Amino acid sequence: MVFELAEEYCSCHAAASCLQMWLYNRDILDAYFSRGEWLLLALARLLKVENYAVDSPLFDNAFDKLKDMHAADQFISILPFKMAAK
Repeated sequence: MVFELAEEYCSCHAAASCLQMWLYNRDILDAYFSRGEWLLLALARLLKVENYAVDSPLFDNAFDKLKDMHAADQFISILPFKMAAK
């Protein structure tokens, strides 16, 4: 029981951190991250929303963003970090 409670606390803390990241930085983030689509996906995952549609356009948009970041040699991150030269 204690481990389940700790897991719930960690999920709640991570969800609050995601929300705060978006609230305080949405004006300086790029277009995808400022819209908050990633936030909806993260909260659904962290809060274990059972019936969240996997075929949602949000997943397609997130995948497209990840592909763009990979093509631009950026780390997968909300803040843009360029990878070191090869």
